[in-house]
This record gives sequence, C-alpha cells and structure tokens, in this order.
Amino acid sequence: MRHLVLAMIVSATFAGCGGSGSEDGAPRPQDPSPAGPPATSEEFARRVDALCKDTQPELAEIRAALTATRDAGRSGRVSLPKTFEAFTMLLRRAGTVTDRFEARLRSITAPSGERGFRDALVRSLEQGSSNLQAQVSAAKRQDAVGLRELSLKGSLINAEQKGLIAGRGGFKFCGRR
Repeated sequence: MRHLVLAMIVSATFAGCGGSGSEDGAPRPQDPSPAGPPATSEEFARRVDALCKDTQPELAEIRAALTATRDAGRSGRVSLPKTFEAFTMLLRRAGTVTDRFEARLRSITAPSGERGFRDALVRSLEQGSSNLQAQVSAAKRQDAVGLRELSLKGSLINAEQKGLIAGRGGFKFCGRR
C-alpha cells in the first residue's frame, strides 16, 4: 500500500507563474508592477513576467520539498501520517503563493488588447487555487487516491497555463517550471 500511495507524483498546481515572497512574515521584494496602467502590451508582459521571475525560487523550493517528502515516505524513512502531514503543509504553502500571485496579477491594469489574456490567466489561477485547496483536504484525510487524481488534474491545469503563455510574446519566466 505504501508504494501505491507514494508512487503518485504530487505535482501540485503551481500556476505557470505563481506568487512571491513567503508566508512567514519575512519582507517580500517590492512589487515589480508600479501603479498605473502599462502603456503597451510589451510593458504589460514585462510586468507579468517580473511577477513570475519573483516567485520561481519559492515554487522550486516547494516542488523540491514535495519530491523529498514523497521519496522519504516511499522509502519508509517517514510514516504515512507524517508524509501526509508534510504534504498538507507544503500544499497550503503552494496555495498561499498562488493566491498572492493572483492578487498581484489582478492589480496590474491590462491594456485593452491584453485584457482577454489576463482574464484567462486569472481564471486558470482560480482553477489552480481551487485544485490546491482540494489537494490539501485530500492530504488531511490521507486520501491517497483522491490526492493522486487531484494532482493529475493539477498537472493538466498547469499545462493549460503554460499553453496560454506559450502563445504570447515577451515572456522569459512565465510558463517555465
């Protein structure tokens, strides 16, 4: 059972971009999107990409911790209850990061030609946040099958986000892992 449970890849829905800072109260870097609407689509893309760049280190840390937790549980070094407890904490942290990114993205006024793109990205982030909340609930219940299904759904949401971004110019960091 242990190997079946932990064979899953907990690839939580980290939005193609994500948020920034940390939830521990440490100061976060200044928001890279100054007040006022961007004058051009290029400026809008630069601001959104800066948000992505700002958060990538934290998301990479969470991904690495999820993988290490999974591997420790799979090997038997950590009990299943402790493994699920760690998953719960890490997935909550990913949710906080995603929610923060979404709020920061919403604060950027998109030029008229970019509103549809921004709205689609926000909807995708909302789906990702909802999926992460469901993953947290599944981890709290120690529902391995449910967590695996939600993780797979999260991977699809993440792929869709990357597809949204891939068709746009001006992004260096958004849509990358």
